[in-house]
Amino acid sequence: MPALSENETAYQSSLFSTERRKLRSLAYRMLGTIDDADDALQETFLKFMGQDLKDIKSPSAWLHKTCTNVCLDTLKSAYRTRVNYTGCWLPEPITSEVLHDFADPMERRDQFSIAMMHAMDNLPPNERAAFLLAELLELNYREISDILDKPEGTCRQLVFRARHRLEKVRPNIRQKQEQRALADRFFKALVAGEIEALSQLIAEDVEFWADGGGKVSAAINVIASSDRVTRLIAGFWRKFWSKLEYRFVEANGETALLSIGPQGVETIICLEVDRSVKRIFAIRNPDKLKLFALDETAMH
Repeated sequence: MPALSENETAYQSSLFSTERRKLRSLAYRMLGTIDDADDALQETFLKFMGQDLKDIKSPSAWLHKTCTNVCLDTLKSAYRTRVNYTGCWLPEPITSEVLHDFADPMERRDQFSIAMMHAMDNLPPNERAAFLLAELLELNYREISDILDKPEGTCRQLVFRARHRLEKVRPNIRQKQEQRALADRFFKALVAGEIEALSQLIAEDVEFWADGGGKVSAAINVIASSDRVTRLIAGFWRKFWSKLEYRFVEANGETALLSIGPQGVETIICLEVDRSVKRIFAIRNPDKLKLFALDETAMH
């Protein structure tokens, strides 16, 4: 392909820019970390700039397909890496500023919650891709079929299964308000060290997930049941948490709790809430706390 002129380069770059927001959002929700999402975005951009527009019928469709395939390829190698990951792997939380770059204020922000991201991470890659192409990019099944190179009927089933699996993690507006109030009560009890009050807010089968990435101390395995999780939190409070400073923050569009020690940000705690607290996510891997360490405007 002959080298592009300055005007051609600017025009082709502008076509990418019109899709950048959606592509970055797609990549983050596919891959779970900002660095991986930005790497996928950069690879998509370079591939696009290496194409002759005369050979591309629809630039947006080309970008959607290429970005999706880059993410699927990344997931293949990521799963191999996660086999050796120390402890639980959790998505990287994002600040309000980053979320605004991904989604309009009125867009479905529940899709970005750590609970939703965690649930999507448990979907097979093609199922996750089909769901996001339908929900985020609002593509029809023929368009999804073209991207995934699968029959329309198969894509319809992929989206149906994903929606069914994720249904319980996607509250309606009324539930959202009730769940936010419950999360606020849980965090206030945690900050105050009111373990008995906290124990009344968690489900019998509550799970505690911690991600230290092998870089800081964290529970290696998932801790399950209200009794075990309550005892775990009580022990953490006595030994460590009572000495920390806390900030209420917004992470992935949800209320979260940030703990700060002598060396800076230590943990961000996010919740999955239904009628009670179902899962507690303690993200401690320093690589996944960079946005909150740098963005003090997230604190209030």
